Amino acid sequence: MARPYLLVRLRVGEHESPQVPMVVDTGADACFVDHHLAYTVGVNPTAGGALGTVQDLSSESPTALYPVELYLPQFDLGFHADVYFTTLQNSGWNGLLGHKGFLERFTRVTFYPGDRFELELP
Repeated sequence: MARPYLLVRLRVGEHESPQVPMVVDTGADACFVDHHLAYTVGVNPTAGGALGTVQDLSSESPTALYPVELYLPQFDLGFHADVYFTTLQNSGWNGLLGHKGFLERFTRVTFYPGDRFELELP
């Protein structure tokens, strides 16, 4: 089954991740990014400096909250979001774009069968 996704780059200061697909997930409370991308933007999620940490209930792996810029190259749109770097259990998923930090920025989100969807900015 296809999942709705966007191509995203993470930015922290002068560091930028490669462009990767991330799933747009209305079931996610926040934005979750696989920990391997943290290192590409100069963040070590296990070495301190996080805004906060929680235990990921599904895997009980440490999860670190960090401020980043989410940049959507196809729209030339970027914005600040606090994301949770964690070990995602679904291989091939670089991240989940959830409500806090992403979906809350749009006035309308409409999903269609497959991976097609629309986002409307205020």
